[in-house]
Amino acid sequence: MADEPVSEDEYEACLRPREALDRVRLSFSNLDMAGAAILDRLKGGLVRSVAKSSSWGEGGTPTGRVRIPAKHWSHQTGKSAAWWISGDIRCFIPSSKGPHYHIPSSAIRYYGVRFEADGIVGIVRDTELRPAPLDSATAVAVYGYQPHMMDLEPELESPLETGEPKRPISDATLKAWWGMCLTIRPTDAWNADQMQAFFDQCFPNKSVSRDRMRKVRPKPKSGPKAHSAE
Repeated sequence: MADEPVSEDEYEACLRPREALDRVRLSFSNLDMAGAAILDRLKGGLVRSVAKSSSWGEGGTPTGRVRIPAKHWSHQTGKSAAWWISGDIRCFIPSSKGPHYHIPSSAIRYYGVRFEADGIVGIVRDTELRPAPLDSATAVAVYGYQPHMMDLEPELESPLETGEPKRPISDATLKAWWGMCLTIRPTDAWNADQMQAFFDQCFPNKSVSRDRMRKVRPKPKSGPKAHSAE
């Protein structure tokens, strides 16, 4: 029942659970969804996990660094926030009597759990917001702007001199960019961090303040106010 050993270098190169969660969360609307995405790939073996030590059964003797088999994640739901921070988790191994039958010796505790970075990068790569081609023709055809109102190509292509700070983006281009954002997700599905991350992908040489970002994103419409009975 011994797990595969892992070297110190392999272990140190892996991400702590919260670090992995922070890398993935920008692609999702909340932390629960990001955690579920990581957990699904842990169960499928697409994200490989390791632990600083492990202990089989009740009062078992701790081991050294080990790799965690994908099947040991099968009963984790991800709803408990504690192990995402502590890195300590208890797994139940399915019994031959059935997937819902457990005995004390079928429990294993892993301490200092970490995830291999390649698997986490794979989630980000598969779910990242890829900027669509953005040029004057796109702005006119899709967003209704006229050519004399703006020219997006210089916004994208003008390089910065060494040491030169990022240049503020123009209002017209910012508005056109937000129009593109709405073709990817509805307004309510964008939060401030997601908007900033996608903006940086689209315009690596440009800057925008959080205040300007808030102004370009309209507030969600509220429902009708309830009227109290007279």
